[in-house]
Amino acid sequence: MTQEAIIEGALEQILSVWQVDAKDLRGRGPKGFDWLPGSHLVSVRAVPFDLKDSTYLMLQGMGGADPRENGVRLSVTTRLLADFPIKSSRAVELLNVMAPTLSSTYSLVYPPQAFLEAANGADGTYDLELFSSAYIDSDLAGWMPNFFAQMAIMQPIDAELRGHRLPEMLGGGQPAFEDVRKREELDDILEVADQIFVPAGALQSRWSGSDEFAVFAESFGRSEDCFANGDPTGLTAEVPFGNGSALIQCWTDRSHPQLGNGLLVTLQLPHNAADQADGGVAALNFFEARAWTEVPNLGCWHSRDTGSARGKIPTHSTFIPNALYRPSLIQNFVLWEVGRARWVRQTFFPELRDRQMSEIYQERFK
Repeated sequence: MTQEAIIEGALEQILSVWQVDAKDLRGRGPKGFDWLPGSHLVSVRAVPFDLKDSTYLMLQGMGGADPRENGVRLSVTTRLLADFPIKSSRAVELLNVMAPTLSSTYSLVYPPQAFLEAANGADGTYDLELFSSAYIDSDLAGWMPNFFAQMAIMQPIDAELRGHRLPEMLGGGQPAFEDVRKREELDDILEVADQIFVPAGALQSRWSGSDEFAVFAESFGRSEDCFANGDPTGLTAEVPFGNGSALIQCWTDRSHPQLGNGLLVTLQLPHNAADQADGGVAALNFFEARAWTEVPNLGCWHSRDTGSARGKIPTHSTFIPNALYRPSLIQNFVLWEVGRARWVRQTFFPELRDRQMSEIYQERFK
């Protein structure tokens, strides 16, 4: 399957899942479209892999076809706030604290002040955007665009719910309404959370009791690159990150405040990782949204306060609603978090050498 065929098929799947009405399209081309289902513009793009892209990271052993042949990156971006106050430490910290509640299937993206200062661009005005991405090839083109669209629909839904309230909460910014003011007439697809996700989330997590956690641990979690334990309640895995390890966990007993029960997948970096990367978790969100990583981004980086001497831990969280359950997602999401940990380590900490898991455990339990 050619890149052109993959892109065309993926865009058609997204349009179909969202039931996009032609009157709400604000432009469509061969590699994407803009859509206005409510007050905030949603931009969908399909970008083919380019060997000249210096940000490309090939993750060995992750399965699938070689993306250098026909890989495509799908992205969905929703413009949430204009003039986001990046110089306000209060606004930045509040957004970080609210991130696990605000976001579920997307990241909160704005340029970190440290990056702008280094680029001599800190005096401009900048948007706060919602962002999701997925990578597809001929092996994934059959199901991934459909699932990606189902996850990313939370962007315009949440933008409509929260965009007009955030400026007051953060002490700055303006709602990024495409037509100047908040629209009264909304596309029916924006009711999918209330009508489908929330009722399904009132039931027990569909992943609770799954044997996929233990199967993953046995299949992928017995090596020097990943050590994992799984049982019917969830999974814990560790992967090398320099002299320490990054922690990946799947939770079936942690509900989302908006969507109810489902599957929460988290990646925690070593506690000092965010401090060493200019811009902290804002930089992780910003650069992951702009790099070709081969790792789908269906969640958000934020910092989690441990309440101990370890301080704040940079964490990536993704929540999959009960309504979007499908077999094998556990394997996909955990492998994606393995890839995300590798991307962070190689991108932000290239000087580190990853130790083997056996070395890490021997040092830990001396």
